[in-house]
Amino acid sequence: DITRRVSAEQGLADSERRLRSEHEALREILDASLDPLVVFRAVRDDTGVIQDLEYIHCNHAAEQNLGRSREVLMGQHLSAVFLGDSARRILAWARPVIDSGEELLLTDQPLTSEVARDGRLFDISIVKVLDGVAMTWRDVSAGHAAAAALAASEEQFRLAMESSAVALCLVSPEGQFLTVNPALSELLGRDAH
Repeated sequence: DITRRVSAEQGLADSERRLRSEHEALREILDASLDPLVVFRAVRDDTGVIQDLEYIHCNHAAEQNLGRSREVLMGQHLSAVFLGDSARRILAWARPVIDSGEELLLTDQPLTSEVARDGRLFDISIVKVLDGVAMTWRDVSAGHAAAAALAASEEQFRLAMESSAVALCLVSPEGQFLTVNPALSELLGRDAH
């Protein structure tokens, strides 16, 4: 009687289909993320010390950001894409996350890779996954550049107002003086404060 065997094989085939379906759904979810995501496996020496990280998964955004397909990345070591100091810092960040299981959130960190060599700034998240980590990053350079441009513009406005020979002021909608320049203070014979 092979009924049990056929039933077991059918159950196994059903389980494999569900597993493949769940795997495909997970990959679609990860690929839908706009932030690059890479999963690394810890590479340990004979004594168990983490020596390197190996790429075991990445999403579509990481492929674009790193300039390599997941097929090329898989099995590569961390330094295959992230250069010099960036690779050393990522490894140093990952070790305690793997050991403690506590996530690590970093802001305004420079990272250089074969694609991003210009020292842009990134917010980085690293979480433990099995015997490795998942790392996501978001380029925040544009925000820093915009903030610097705004600060420079505000400084330029302040200097122009202070050095103007024309009496100038900023007034609130309620009619209160917010800022006055020295020319207006002199014209009115009053201290700016």
